Amino acid sequence: MAKSKKQRLERWRKRVTAASTVVKQVTPDLPPNGKSYDQIEYPQYTHPDSHPRKLEMIATLFGMKPPPTATCSVLELGCATGSNLIPMAFDLPDAKFVGVDYSAKQIEKAKVVVSQKSLTNIHFHHIDIMNIDDTWGQFDYIICYGIFSWVPLVVQQKVLEICKQNLSRDGVALICYNTYPGWHSLNIIRDAMLYHNRAFKTSDEQLASARSILPFLIENMEATPAYKLLLTELSDQIKEAEDAYLFHDHLEKENNPCYFREFIDEVNKTSLQYLGETDLGTMYGKPFSQKVHDVMRGGSIVEQGQYFDFLCNRSFRKSLVCHTTNILHKTPDRSVLKRAVVCLNQKTIQLESDAQNRELSLYESKVGILSIDKPSLKFAVNTLIDLYPGDISFEQLYQKTKSQFPQTQLPVTDFIDDLFHLLEIRFLDFWIEY
Repeated sequence: MAKSKKQRLERWRKRVTAASTVVKQVTPDLPPNGKSYDQIEYPQYTHPDSHPRKLEMIATLFGMKPPPTATCSVLELGCATGSNLIPMAFDLPDAKFVGVDYSAKQIEKAKVVVSQKSLTNIHFHHIDIMNIDDTWGQFDYIICYGIFSWVPLVVQQKVLEICKQNLSRDGVALICYNTYPGWHSLNIIRDAMLYHNRAFKTSDEQLASARSILPFLIENMEATPAYKLLLTELSDQIKEAEDAYLFHDHLEKENNPCYFREFIDEVNKTSLQYLGETDLGTMYGKPFSQKVHDVMRGGSIVEQGQYFDFLCNRSFRKSLVCHTTNILHKTPDRSVLKRAVVCLNQKTIQLESDAQNRELSLYESKVGILSIDKPSLKFAVNTLIDLYPGDISFEQLYQKTKSQFPQTQLPVTDFIDDLFHLLEIRFLDFWIEY
């Protein structure tokens, strides 16, 4: 690969991994203050879907003109140790970042990393979200990834108030939350674990107790096969979960899922509006059958989204909201892709051709297995595999693919549709290029 191509590998994906590792290695000796997140810190996660570039791209697809990410301002509510925000500060040195969290220990840990890395464009504050007001100013992007479902209703309302009060005119806010109907079944195991934990005080005792009750129930239950299968599947998820995730996502006192339609009702009451999802496929019912789409036709995006949640038993959403002054497209403007940068969402390998159809190529990533029979699209995907984790502009990818098939017509609209489908199923990522 040419040197210029190698330089492109320094995009935010690589920095996310590097900065996340740095955060994990720094562990200052701080006394616990009794809060659950000081006793057991939240896992060191990065969330690519929360990157301002992602939010900017989705907003642009729906007709907004969000602030350019290169010089934007970002507020993260519940930033923990900064493992999500710090990589963004590395990636966007001319942007400004602010992280807040109620855990003093986690904030101190974030500050140590910032000091060690001499970052000047990011600041962390130990504060109760309820104390954030208009004196904090406005931010172009607000991220609330792991708070909304784990706080009381009054704090949920405050989060929405912050999105109304502290979001710039053309800004975008991301709010993630647990949803029904998926959490109806998850609440079965949560309730069982909480009940079994009622006599234990320490976090270690509670975790050990929680992990023991589900295997006991499954082994000794006399119930219908369907119920036993359900508990077994849920238990397998818990078995693989790390302690910090189990403790905070399932054993916290507050865990308040809601239906998608209920969340949107609260958004509307705050004079905000629903923009979309970081996962576009969530909005358009991928990969449901044509029969489902025929029935859903004519319903609002919220009505369709609620039915899609019922169909797939969804338990988590990553929703975007904005001010009502923004006039949104009902469907994404795919032509935006012409000025986008393209890359694979995950490391992808090409499998052997389908034995029954040699023209069909199979590709595998963490997203799943993708089958492609269109030569031009296969070439484009193979090009992205060679570049990974690097990227390429849409125009460069289009011209390179077009030149590979000089005898075949390749309208740009067809190429856009092909790549947009891969975006919807999370196989590709795009962001705006300036």
